[in-house]
Formats: sequence, C-alpha cells, structure tokens
Amino acid sequence: MRREPQRPRKRPRASHDCRQASLDSLETSTSQTNTAPREIPGFVWDAEKRRYFPATSRAANSSERQHNERKRLNAERIAQAQRQHRNSNQPIPTLLRQRSSKWAQTVQPWWLQSQNTTTDSILYAYVSKTPRRVYSRDNAVVACLKSVENYRGKQWMAVGYSNGDLLTAELDKGSIAQHILHRAAGKVTSICALDDTVLYTSIGNESGSTYGLVKLDAPSLSATTIPRTTLFACSAINAATTFQALLGANKKIIKANCSQATMLDTFTLSTKTDIISTALADPNVGFGGGRDGHVRMIDSRVSSSRHHARRGLLAQTVCSNSSSIHGLAIDGSLLASASMDGQVNVWDIRMLPSSRRSTSVHFHKLSKPTTVTSASPLGFGLARGVVFGATPDNQIKLWGLRSGQCLRTLQLAASDSLCSALDVNCVIGRPPVVYVGKSDAVYAYDDR
Repeated sequence: MRREPQRPRKRPRASHDCRQASLDSLETSTSQTNTAPREIPGFVWDAEKRRYFPATSRAANSSERQHNERKRLNAERIAQAQRQHRNSNQPIPTLLRQRSSKWAQTVQPWWLQSQNTTTDSILYAYVSKTPRRVYSRDNAVVACLKSVENYRGKQWMAVGYSNGDLLTAELDKGSIAQHILHRAAGKVTSICALDDTVLYTSIGNESGSTYGLVKLDAPSLSATTIPRTTLFACSAINAATTFQALLGANKKIIKANCSQATMLDTFTLSTKTDIISTALADPNVGFGGGRDGHVRMIDSRVSSSRHHARRGLLAQTVCSNSSSIHGLAIDGSLLASASMDGQVNVWDIRMLPSSRRSTSVHFHKLSKPTTVTSASPLGFGLARGVVFGATPDNQIKLWGLRSGQCLRTLQLAASDSLCSALDVNCVIGRPPVVYVGKSDAVYAYDDR
C-alpha cells in the first residue's frame, strides 16, 4: 500500500502580543547596552523615547524633523544675507530670485529720499504754459531726443530723426549756439546719454540694424551693424572701462558688454514679441517692454534657458500694461512703464513676486488708459524723481515718482501730429526745462 507524502506544517503566525513582547524585550536589551539598536524592517528606533515605532507613525518620522530643521537653518541663512545686504551694493534681484525681496533694502538716490510733493509742485509751477521753438528741420520728423546735463559746464541736446539724421547741439540760454549733423544708416529709434557720449540705435537697411556712439562735440560717429536684426530701443550705463548696453530688437533682448562700439560679450533672450523699450537697473539686470504689454526682467549672469519668454525671471506676468509698452525708465528701485494708450504705472521692483505663490505687488497707477491709442511711440521719461509722459490727447503730464501725484499738466497745440519725443532737463539750482519733439520741430517749456 502506497503512502502519500506528508505536507509540511505551516508555522503559526505570531500574534500582535507576541511581536510587541519581542519588541519590548529588544528595547530592554538595547537600553541595557550601549550598542547601536538593531535595524528591523518596517520599524524605526526613536532615540529620545528609546523604543521602536512603526515606520508610518508620525512620532517616528525623523525625516519630518529633519525637514523642519532644514527650513529653520535656511530661514536663518536668508536673514543673515538680508542683514549683510542692507549696507552693500549687491544687485537687487539676487535676493529676489531666492525669496520674496520685500525686506531687501536698496540705496535710493538723494532726490528720492528728500522728495517732497509740495516742493516739486512749486518747482514745476515756474514752467511756462506756452512753448518756444528751439530748432526745426524741414522734411524730417523728430523720433527721439535727449538732453545732457553739464557736460564741460554747458548744456547739450541730441535729436534723432526719422530720415536718419542725428543732431548734437550745444545750448546757450535755451537756444542752440552750435550744432553738428550726423548721418545714421536709417531711422534713429532711440538715444541714450553716457557722459560726453551718446549711444543711438537705427533701423538700418536690408543687412541689419546699427547702433553706435557719437561724441557730443565730435564731427564723426562709430557704428556697428547687427545682421538680421531690427533695433527699437537702447539703454546703457557706464561700468569701469566699458559700458553695458541693453538693446530691444525684433523678438529678442540683447545685453552687451561694449567697448566703444564693439561688443565684447553678449546675452540674448528670445521673446515672442518685439521689445520696443528697455531699462537697466545695474550692469547685469535689466527690463524690457514688449508689444504684448508685458515687462520682462533679465539677468545676464543667469542662463537664457532659465528665462521665460514672456516674463523673464519674474515668477508671474504681473508687470503689464493694457497695450504696447513704448517707454521704460528706472530710478533706484522704482520702475516706470508707459503704453501706447496713455497708461503709466510705477512698480517697486523689490516687491515683484519671486514665486508662483507670492501675490504681493506694489505699484502706482499714475494714468489710466485713454479711449485713443497711438499708432507710434509717445514721449516718455524719468528725471530726478519726476515721471513725465505724453498722452494720445495732446497733453504732457508730470508726476512725482514716490508720491504718485500729478505735479503739472501741459496742453499741446491741437494738430495731427502727437508728441513723439520728450525729455526734462533738471539742473540743481535752476527751474526744469521740458523739451518736446513734435513733427519737425523741438519746443521748450521753461521759466520764460
């Protein structure tokens, strides 16, 4: 008779009481000895309570305590960096990219620290309501202008025209004493002053746009062509032996370190729209305003792949106007923007959101959009704490940068042409002079 093989008996599963008893005995043996606790799968040893806990228990989750400790150390490190930043010249967006920079302190210009709305209102009350003609040129439309303060103790002015002419003129008591006429490769789109030198951009020809430098009292100019590019705007600041330039072009922003008119190294950010206005906050950080109404912040020290095409390094598209931004200007930590429909905003770049969860934005809406939208850029600028801009209804408004109050409104003569260029010459000890470029002439509003 054949016997069937016996099946192996199953070991009885240990009950919960047995497992707990074994854990208690293991805890007792561990507490009695100084050796490291044994690792048990599914359990974690708590050195404070000297016992084992299941790995899913919050009391045994040491990673949570480690995470809280890392957050505390990170907060202390940020606080220490902010304390060191208060008395340094560190670029503003350094802390802005790490954490919300609302606590970061920046050094304001003295005219912003001591700005008083009443004083500014009295100062600009001397500006005449009736303009006087300074210069006119036949068959040429003023596209941009810039006044230069106290170069060799004299006042200078640079005017760019739509036909490619570039005028540099010395002013004597508000009138032109002498002038030099230069010829650019195409329509002069923007002008920026650098001490005794003027940086300009022009549309150029089929090969590309040009940018160049012009000495105020020199008869020649230097130009560099950027192929397959259309330049709309420029801004620049001096840095040691070179100067930093930020150029707005067709669907891109170009940040260049230049020596004379030669680019030493460049930073290019591709955008989805044309950049028609630019402003530099420091040698590395700049802003660009596009035809889509959005402001982008760039930093040449950060790779362009980390920049967003619509907002740059900003976490949100909060800096925007209702139409194309044709003017940008910065003073200290305040950024002013103007759009084609007459809207003017002032942003505090210390309060720009640095994360998607941050919603704190501080700005003044100086002027609301008008019912009329200009087809071409209007005059706009910023000088010693005063924002000035032209509107589509032939007005010039001046606001205090810090207070946001309107200091003066100037009414232009009714005509088919709008104010295409605008600048204010503010010299200490003298009443300000407002220069207006309209059609083929340059006008001045002064204390006469």
